[in-house]
Amino acid sequence: MKIIKFNKNRFLKDLDYISRNRKSNFSNKVNIVKKILKDVKTKGDNAVVYYQKKFDKSSVSQKNIILNDKEINKVIKNLDTSVKSSIKLAFDRVKDFHKRQSIKSYKYFDKYKNELAYKVSPLNRVGIYIPGGTASYPSSVIMNAVPAIVAGVKNITLCMPTPYNKINAGVVYAAKICGVKKIYKIGGAQAIGAFAYGTNTVTKVDKIVGPGNIFVTIAKKEVFGEVGIDMVAGPSEITVVANQDNDSTLTAIDLLSQAEHDELSQAILVTTNMKFGLEVKSKIYKFLDVLPRKQIAKKAIDNNSAIIVCKN
Repeated sequence: MKIIKFNKNRFLKDLDYISRNRKSNFSNKVNIVKKILKDVKTKGDNAVVYYQKKFDKSSVSQKNIILNDKEINKVIKNLDTSVKSSIKLAFDRVKDFHKRQSIKSYKYFDKYKNELAYKVSPLNRVGIYIPGGTASYPSSVIMNAVPAIVAGVKNITLCMPTPYNKINAGVVYAAKICGVKKIYKIGGAQAIGAFAYGTNTVTKVDKIVGPGNIFVTIAKKEVFGEVGIDMVAGPSEITVVANQDNDSTLTAIDLLSQAEHDELSQAILVTTNMKFGLEVKSKIYKFLDVLPRKQIAKKAIDNNSAIIVCKN
């Protein structure tokens, strides 16, 4: 984790390097994604299956792209009851929040007897992308499905990668609680292409939502216009402003909380106290040793993160 001193001549160059390092990773992958999307658009399921086997090493075929009811019940059968209860509780709480955001249609006549109206109509189909690689969370299903449910979307489908044929039971259970119509065992840019263009197996959607890695993000950006998207989200990032009056342990944990999301995540500490900065750095590397997602977080800390020491 780089230490950058504000009063050094190289300050701006060092700061720029951290930013450019992440941007170069983005631009280098655009052509790869464009090729995948073109293949999916022209070859449909054949291309989807090809890229699934290439990137996820899964045994998916055109016949089993969709997770069937038997598979769903088998996957969630052994899911801990406390996890199921937590997912259901989260669903109820998130739904209670979002239903307060709903916008109603209305119409009225003005003094000239003209009828004026504002009509709110739900989309027909929404496709949710749920990461299945470095970060696969039931919460991602709930946070993306519930607003669609509240809005009145009747057809919600979901794509989730299954690397080495591994299926996240929590994600599947959350999808069931949310009433997801179909779960596709596909991921990456090929899944975004399938949602955007449609294939014999994957139904084209009106809008794609949900988080993903850099390939998914680029793919969503490329298909925007063909289909709606929620946003072009970059890797997780966090900036903490702290000094010797703060808890160095909690500061280190805060920084790692985002660094573990992705190799391209960025964690920045801004401080006026070099001693405090070094203490936080030491604890970050200490915690890395016991972090389940150590390899991912370490790359984010080593390559994209920094401690900036300022005068005031």
